[in-house]
Amino acid sequence: MKYNKSLLHITPSSFVLANNLKRVIVTEIINSKLNLNLDGKINVKDPLQSDISGETIGSLIQSALQVAVSEDVEKAIFECAKSALYDKNKIDYDFFEPIETRPLYYPIMLELAKVNMQPFIEGLSSQFGGLTKILKNIQK
Repeated sequence: MKYNKSLLHITPSSFVLANNLKRVIVTEIINSKLNLNLDGKINVKDPLQSDISGETIGSLIQSALQVAVSEDVEKAIFECAKSALYDKNKIDYDFFEPIETRPLYYPIMLELAKVNMQPFIEGLSSQFGGLTKILKNIQK
């Protein structure tokens, strides 16, 4: 992946590390008491066009912030980062010490989380294929 004209190379982590990352992120989301109040219509083709309440948006923001500031999530992502490079530099706490690299923190951390959690999400979403069909039929 290219970012800021530099190459970010992420190798998926071991099952143990990736599973731990998934576990700590899901735990933080559960602890945030995420409230998906979806009383309105859900647009399956374009979820951003769904009828989402302000309460739900606030809850999503709160959950995202709780994950972003979690020490457990940070530790798990940095464990996964041991197999990643940014222009031949190891991604560790020292990488972000120079003020010039700090703007890269969230883009790199999110990419690390995405690469390591995607296989779990794909497996889970494949189990809910029927749910998508049901939602489409309800909206007709």
